[in-house]
Parts: sequence; C-alpha cells; structure tokens
Amino acid sequence: MFHINAVRVFTRDFDNALAFYEETLGLEVSSCDEEAGFALFDTGPAKLILEQIDEESELVGRFSGVSLSVEDIHAEYDELDHLGVEFTGPPEQQSWGGWLLHMLDYDNNIITLVGEA
Repeated sequence: MFHINAVRVFTRDFDNALAFYEETLGLEVSSCDEEAGFALFDTGPAKLILEQIDEESELVGRFSGVSLSVEDIHAEYDELDHLGVEFTGPPEQQSWGGWLLHMLDYDNNIITLVGEA
C-alpha cells in the first residue's frame, strides 16, 4: 500500500518563501538547509517540502495541488487576510459539503485550504 510521504512546493526566493510558510502560516520546520534551498515542514502524516529552483523553471507560480486542512476555514481566512495573504477569492462551499480556499504563497503558487462542513 502506498502513503503520501511529502508534497513539494517550488520557490525562486527561498528566504522569503521560508518566512511565508514558517512565520505567516505558522508551519513547523522539521529540517532546513538554507544553503541548499530546502526546508521540510511537519504538516501531519505527509510533509511539505519547500525547494529552491532555477529562475527559469515553470514549476513556480502555478496551481500546486497542495491542500492543507484547517479547523475553521472562515477564521483562518480572516486571520491570513489580516496578515496580507492574497487569495483567489473567499472560501467556497463545495458540493460535498466542505469548504475550499485558495491562497497565493510568496511565489504565487496556489495553495488550497480545506475545511470540513
């Protein structure tokens, strides 16, 4: 059986992206090598990896497919909005009953927050 081990998010500016995930979102860094442009965040069973890549890469600034669970999506939206995080729109209720909220990280990668009904 397979289990998701980690998801990777790419950045052109490691220091500012690291600050976004660690300070703005409050994710806990479990391993970091700033010189290599690599950080691993504890997000539960799967890890989030932040990885510095080449300036020319098309992997930065796109829909990432990364979804992070939150307890109260509306409170999270208000708090992150207050901190200056950009969103593609407000939280939207889905046909399955839960809520989705898409935000932009430092490099305009789209990260999804998921809240239960």
